[in-house]
Amino acid sequence: MDVEITKDLTYAEVDGQPLALDLYRPVTDDDVPVVLYLHGGGYRVGDKTDDVRRLAGLASEGIAVASANYRLVPHVTYPAPVHDAKAAVRWLRAHAAEHRLATGSVGAWGASAGGVLASLLGLSAGDPDLEGEVGNHAAESSTVQAVVSWFAPSDLIANSRRSWLEKLVLDEPTEHGLFGRDAIADDDDQVRAASPCARVTRSSPPFLLARGDRDRIVAEHEGRALHDVLARHGVSVTSTLVGGAGHEDPRFDEPWHLAATAAWLRQQLS
Repeated sequence: MDVEITKDLTYAEVDGQPLALDLYRPVTDDDVPVVLYLHGGGYRVGDKTDDVRRLAGLASEGIAVASANYRLVPHVTYPAPVHDAKAAVRWLRAHAAEHRLATGSVGAWGASAGGVLASLLGLSAGDPDLEGEVGNHAAESSTVQAVVSWFAPSDLIANSRRSWLEKLVLDEPTEHGLFGRDAIADDDDQVRAASPCARVTRSSPPFLLARGDRDRIVAEHEGRALHDVLARHGVSVTSTLVGGAGHEDPRFDEPWHLAATAAWLRQQLS
């Protein structure tokens, strides 16, 4: 299916600075389901234009994709990126008719750090601390009905841990910057409450998780832990383990995987 791309749609302004998204929409006269996409980059770097092949590939399967920028550290700390993501969801609902989007159900999709943010969108319905006041569409719902999370951590305290050797050879844990910490303690209530694993309830939306068995950035058990806690709560969860794939591996963007992701989203958002 052909895809039309509308770039630089401003969904909110914060301190005079625009926050924008690009909309990848299948060419059809029908209203189409939509998913908000949040890029990776450790909360420090990244842009809505980083994953064009991925975004266009999913849109060609009949799902509109809104790829949104969000504020990055060190200019902000948690929960500002979540506030931005929720504002983008509200904007999509407010502008659904203009862009022929079916927003009765909206999906959230993210990779790596973006996968954490997408998960938090799905796991924070009705949480005033994460709703924020970004954007001009407070009357619209920021609730999402399905979450796709690719190779993302799920226990942010555990993911922030480094052995003495790992501290010498690996970058600083991304959680330090996100929460403005020099170090994260085992009893850090804010970080624990921001961990997707800690927020699951029986009313959580369905999740589709994907990770690679060669990922050296986010440990394999991070994806498995979220799968297990979702399943224990009776939440619909499907996991894909891609053989030979590392973190942000091109294998995730192959047509078969994007087609499977789109099929799952169509089922959940219909």
